[in-house]
Amino acid sequence: MKIHQIPIFVINLKKDTEKKQHMETLCRRHNLECQFIEAIYGKDLEEQTLSKVYEKEKVIHAYGRELTKGEIGAALSHIHILKYIIKMDIDKAIIFE
Repeated sequence: MKIHQIPIFVINLKKDTEKKQHMETLCRRHNLECQFIEAIYGKDLEEQTLSKVYEKEKVIHAYGRELTKGEIGAALSHIHILKYIIKMDIDKAIIFE
């Protein structure tokens, strides 16, 4: 399978317009089709949402510290794309952040 046949997803925060432009330029330069996915902005996550997806004690036990809201948002963004990949039965994909 050639790289041009593998779906490419780019996670990008809505506010990071310069990064998006840079990634678009790189994709054009290399003749790659990319699908941009709006990232979940961790700082905007409400406590009610966090309590459904994050268990502080387990994380501290596993990693020795809490995760930042940014790390949680990044993880949720990746999970969102992975669920889409599974739903669409995509065999291989590339995810850029």
